[in-house]
Amino acid sequence: MRFNQVVKIDPENARAYYRLGFLYFYQEEWAKSVDSFQHSLHCYPRQYRNRLEKEQQVKAHYYILKATQIILKEYLEKVERIPTTDLKLFGEIQHLVKELKANEQLEEKPYQMIVNGTEFSEISEHEYEVLFDPFENKNCFILNQRSMNDVTLSLNGQEVSIPATQVPLLEYLMRHPEGIRHDEIIDRRYRESRNPHATLRRSISRIRGRLEPLNPLQGLIITIDGGYRWNSIYEYRMFKHTRDVSTDLLLD
Repeated sequence: MRFNQVVKIDPENARAYYRLGFLYFYQEEWAKSVDSFQHSLHCYPRQYRNRLEKEQQVKAHYYILKATQIILKEYLEKVERIPTTDLKLFGEIQHLVKELKANEQLEEKPYQMIVNGTEFSEISEHEYEVLFDPFENKNCFILNQRSMNDVTLSLNGQEVSIPATQVPLLEYLMRHPEGIRHDEIIDRRYRESRNPHATLRRSISRIRGRLEPLNPLQGLIITIDGGYRWNSIYEYRMFKHTRDVSTDLLLD
């Protein structure tokens, strides 16, 4: 793994540990993910480019909590398979299990939903089935990330597929309804390109072409002074499984 080699050479590279955290999370190696994210938060790189931005620090804390929650749930399931007669050998464990199961946070909510780019919540499988249905939810754009290679945007039952290479930029625009400056997008996504501004313009043009069938009379991505903005008169929802961090990985 390339980032493992990086941290061996530069053990204070916070961004390399941060990316390792995402890779381990995506591979469902929860303990390694937690360890990598924790390392990323405790590094003090000399070079600015190897430091975490504030947003990345918050994300690292989020995925530490999420991985820890998953580990806890898995261990609870293991403990519940232990015969009751064995658990009575150390009665305190039964009280602890009861206490943890009473915690509402352990309810199975495997999906993330973001409404209008800013209103975040975790929802159950049933809630997801109801809220993402494009035929039942009229006048609502729905970005549904079923997996890394299965992403669609729909409106009133009409649906277009979004290529994996376009998902990070589209999601980023939709998560920042106030608009994003060219330089910010380039810094996060295209800074290693030979001609970052031209690459960004091509990417925006391709996404616009992909989205046009959904609303041909209204440009869904508009140019603003110094950048771009998601432009919709309708509510929009974004769905992603909590274990799918593909776009986080690509954007950061």
